[in-house]
Amino acid sequence: MFACLSFLRYLAGRLCFFGGMVLILTQHAAAIPVQREILAIYDSVHEELSSATMVHYMAEMPLNHLGYIVKYHDIRTKPLPPVETMSRYRAVITWFTYNLENPAYYLDWAAKVSESGTRFIILGSVGADPSDNNLPLLNRVLARIGVRYTTDFVSITMGSKILFQDEDLIGFEHPVDPAMPEYPIIETISLEAYVALEVMAPQRSLNRPTALVTIGPGGAYVAAEFEIFYDEQLNRSRWIINPFAFFHRALGGEVFPIPDTTTVSGRRLYFSHVDGDGWINLVEMERYRNPPTTSAEVMLKELIEPFPDLPVTVGLVAGDLDPQLGGGKIAEDLARRIFALPHVEVGLHTSTHPFDWGFYENYSRSAELALLEEGVATNQPTGMFSRLTASIGLSQERSAKEAMRQLYVSGGKELPRAYMRDPFRLDQEVDLAIQQTEALAPPGKAVELYQWTGDTRAFEAVVKATRRAGIRNLNGGDSRFDDEYPSVGYVPPLSREAGSERQIYAVNSNENTYTNDWTEHFHGFLSLSETIRRTENPRRLKGVNVYYHTFSAEKEASLNAVRTHLRWARKQKLAPIEASRYATIADGFFSTKIERRGPWSWRVSGRDGLQTVRFDDAEELDVDLAASVGVIGRTRHQGSLYIALDETVPAATIKLKARDKAPGPEHAPVTALDNSRWRIWDLERDACGINYQASGYGPGEFTWVGFLPGTTYELEARHDEKMAWSSFATADADGRLEFEIKADAISGIEIRLSCIPTGSGA
Repeated sequence: MFACLSFLRYLAGRLCFFGGMVLILTQHAAAIPVQREILAIYDSVHEELSSATMVHYMAEMPLNHLGYIVKYHDIRTKPLPPVETMSRYRAVITWFTYNLENPAYYLDWAAKVSESGTRFIILGSVGADPSDNNLPLLNRVLARIGVRYTTDFVSITMGSKILFQDEDLIGFEHPVDPAMPEYPIIETISLEAYVALEVMAPQRSLNRPTALVTIGPGGAYVAAEFEIFYDEQLNRSRWIINPFAFFHRALGGEVFPIPDTTTVSGRRLYFSHVDGDGWINLVEMERYRNPPTTSAEVMLKELIEPFPDLPVTVGLVAGDLDPQLGGGKIAEDLARRIFALPHVEVGLHTSTHPFDWGFYENYSRSAELALLEEGVATNQPTGMFSRLTASIGLSQERSAKEAMRQLYVSGGKELPRAYMRDPFRLDQEVDLAIQQTEALAPPGKAVELYQWTGDTRAFEAVVKATRRAGIRNLNGGDSRFDDEYPSVGYVPPLSREAGSERQIYAVNSNENTYTNDWTEHFHGFLSLSETIRRTENPRRLKGVNVYYHTFSAEKEASLNAVRTHLRWARKQKLAPIEASRYATIADGFFSTKIERRGPWSWRVSGRDGLQTVRFDDAEELDVDLAASVGVIGRTRHQGSLYIALDETVPAATIKLKARDKAPGPEHAPVTALDNSRWRIWDLERDACGINYQASGYGPGEFTWVGFLPGTTYELEARHDEKMAWSSFATADADGRLEFEIKADAISGIEIRLSCIPTGSGA
């Protein structure tokens, strides 16, 4: 009885905010889709791309973390969507740092959308000055939030006093600056408006209170410069509001299974991928100078072969194989040796290595040649040229200009791509490069991942080409969260829109951002550990991604930095997966459909590679394994409940119940996975044990709960019906069973646990 009351209190605390409790506790006659899409409005005259907006930079990651998908709409190039179509969105979000050119058009639309019931989350400017002309429309937009603008404005803020601030919502990474920025006078007009930050204007001005952060039944409003603090001297931003708590409450506080991209089989996921830049560079370390050794060779010997328990995806630049550009048999042989290793996944890092993807969206060969001539004339691209001359037999006495005209090789980001001899062709960058790369891989291995180069701002057609080729895509984002980048605002969202396509971001940044674009501090990649730590606690925001370039094997300091992270990773309780599998998980975040089927029950389908969902603040929650379908198990981290789903069940059913808080470790009513190093699917339970499929790297570490206390189980692992490993394990007094399988499971393995009858002598 106590557990049930606690569960109801949990639901009330999470959902009663503006009526959410009624939503979940009402019996439904039919499934109700969970609205996960949020529409972000921006103006491309001020914010060139959707991925260059304040919403993308700062707000999208916390919204992704809460389970929401942000869709972008450029008010400059497209008419605003019809009001009647807006019911599909959970909310509209804006973060204008400018006034719109035609504010009346936008405000009229926004007022109608707000009045139709769609929430508005307004950060910073509302897109228009609160003048007499704009005020009526502006206040119609704000009415359902429970506030209204006045024409009063406090320019000299000295003497302002904070009347109230919600400590859970305000002061997240930086307090409200005592020397406050200027602010408008905002009045509350509804008892339902919750003012999280209220300030009293100084007496010499108006001596009136103003609501600078407010959450209401129709959304939320935060005054400009009270959402984030920007340090001009350091050029760094920090959140003032808590974006996780703020957005959760602004969106109504609904509880639903959040598609989670950080966790596999109850463990934080791990993957590593290498961009092939520097494949044929010569190593600087003394021990590799006689004979001269390439970076790819050292990477193989020092970073790949010693770590067969950690998968790595290696993305080759197909242009590096061209004998005229410094490649040839040595480069090809190294690729064959690397791709042949069982724990190496085949990736592709383009053909000609574009630096500026936008240049090729509307490609002009004549414009490219003009840039090349300019680059040669000013001697910009000297780095790559100097590395190539010896290996391809060019005389050092020939002019750089003449050599560059023959080879069309750029040595830096001043020119739009690295290899410019031939005109840019989309089929060469994708389809032909895939064929070239797969020719170096052993039979049965195909290119699985396309790894973006340069500025990583891929355009729609090239992303579409990778999708048509049947491979996933990755890179961009440059996640940092450390002393140099001290905010979750520098942790990117899952992806960026490229027209109708979607580019998946890498989880962590590579060594370039730690070494000032590979010019200094070559040990700098060691600082990745701080981002890994901060994105795990106090909330798990990202998995672990060790992402580097082949040229990290050139120098002792950079080589040691990468190796340090690999040695650390193999000692942690992580779930190592391929980089392409992470991309399927991220893709699954956007394809997943969630339907509410009744009180505390949801149907989750269309998941692609995503097989974990999460409930936050879930100390009172547990999953009802007996009533759920397609649930393999569950585990807890930082107050969140992570639920592992079975990929062989396309539409899983998740049903919650109150958590049993009896003393000691919690018990599962049926057998359930707590955590595993390997992926698990096709789980079958019976009265005497379980049977399932698994795949993974390194030792097969498993922890299960819900077994019969004190009972011994026979463990068997089989490859194609052939015994690969067997042992015995006994469940402890709490029904917890832990064991480690020592067998090769990269290509998959079948595992059976069978109870041994008492007195059998086993």
